[in-house]
Amino acid sequence: MELEPIIVTSIGASSWGASNPDFTWLDMESELYQKGLIHYRSKAVSIGGGGDRGRGLSRKGRSLLKEAIKRNSKISESDKKMDFIHESHLSASIDRRLDIYSEMERSRRKSIKVYINIGGGIASLGSSQNGKLIKAGLSRDLTAVEFPAEGVITRMAERGLPIIHILQIRRIANDYGISVMPYLEEEKSKIGKGALYYRETYSLPFTIAAILFLLTVIVLSLRLDVKHYIFQRKKS
Repeated sequence: MELEPIIVTSIGASSWGASNPDFTWLDMESELYQKGLIHYRSKAVSIGGGGDRGRGLSRKGRSLLKEAIKRNSKISESDKKMDFIHESHLSASIDRRLDIYSEMERSRRKSIKVYINIGGGIASLGSSQNGKLIKAGLSRDLTAVEFPAEGVITRMAERGLPIIHILQIRRIANDYGISVMPYLEEEKSKIGKGALYYRETYSLPFTIAAILFLLTVIVLSLRLDVKHYIFQRKKS
């Protein structure tokens, strides 16, 4: 697809596996990148949570997240060090993210085509209420929505960018037949299985061909019946 993502990560996570301080999303990302399974890494990272600064976490929790950022900020000599977003106010954190996107647009000489939000990061959404006002999936125009707070997602929507909003993971997984507990549903968790990969539909050309064939058979049968009836009458 020739996509060139600009990834900004909030490392704090409440669920779905990334809450292990020894194996955060950044650790997963580094593993996948080093094994060549993905080809892009986060350009910047924040602690996330309240105020995008980890408010609500314990001091120990914030310390563990900072350690994870440090060990993943540069995994090889050729890598550029990730920006650590740690602003004093949420609005400044939002502005810093937007600055990063603008800097990348200038350096790549390409404009951003779509904004994708995954999860409930406060800087990306602006508020938890914003996340509820935006439907999951693709939204092409959000200019008519009155958002109670400003976030990166609302600023991108103001630019007229399409928004892909990925929240409510359990519902999305259920819609596409993906297991949220793969160790309990092995068959459902196989790669290449389920509605995420394919959809069973009727073949329109085959259906039309079948209908035409049946109509032809019916017409021929009627003609034979009529001929037989006329022949019988002539004989009598």
